[in-house]
Amino acid sequence: MLCCHPCLPHLVGRALAIQNSIGFAITVVSIAVATTLFDRWGLEVAWVLLPGPVLALSASIRYGKNHLFIGCVDGCGTSTSASPSCS
Repeated sequence: MLCCHPCLPHLVGRALAIQNSIGFAITVVSIAVATTLFDRWGLEVAWVLLPGPVLALSASIRYGKNHLFIGCVDGCGTSTSASPSCS
C-alpha cells in the first residue's frame, strides 16, 4: 500500500485502482513479449524478465527501511499503523 500514504482520504481508491491498472498493463506487455521471444530464444527469455522483479524488490526493501507501511490510510486520512482510530 505504498501509494496510499500521500493521498487524500477520498482519493485512496482511485490511487490504488490506477496503481493496479498500471501493474496489470506491465504484466500483459511482459507476457506478450516473453511469449513472442520464447519461440526464438527458448528458456533464455527468463533473463529478459528478471530485471523487473529484482528492481521492484530492491525498491521495496529500500522504501521499507525508511517508512513503516503496515496498513493504509483510514477514513481520517491518517496511517492505520500510526493511528488506529479517529478522534
